Amino acid sequence: MKSTKRLEEILTTTDNLNTFLESNKINFIDSNFVDLMKVHIDNQTFSKYQILNDAHIDLNYGYQILNGRRKPHRNKVIQLGLAMLLPLKETQELLSSSSNSRLYIRDRRDAIIMYAIDQQLGVMETENLLNDQNEKTLIEND
Repeated sequence: MKSTKRLEEILTTTDNLNTFLESNKINFIDSNFVDLMKVHIDNQTFSKYQILNDAHIDLNYGYQILNGRRKPHRNKVIQLGLAMLLPLKETQELLSSSSNSRLYIRDRRDAIIMYAIDQQLGVMETENLLNDQNEKTLIEND
């Protein structure tokens, strides 16, 4: 993802708006979930199968999410972010692009999840952390 300042610099020096829009489409807020996931998956060394497996998401359901045939629930998006070890900012972008609410620091459960993301914990480690803190887990609550 390019910074806002960098996008502004590119825009002010471009002579073709369509080229700018196409080459930077992932940087726009209205990027849809499927496109954003494709970018993140392309930047991973893992396959879709491995990401879904690490996310503990049923493969059929997971492929439907990745292909845009199913709208993912908030927990599934968080699980995908955790499986790909995405930073908080990128996980928040995934949540927004899938029309799910972003993680909110004043929500105790969300704060725990944000901590797990910051610590680069996987899905099962996050599950254990939530369970230890008597909060609803990700996997069983969808």
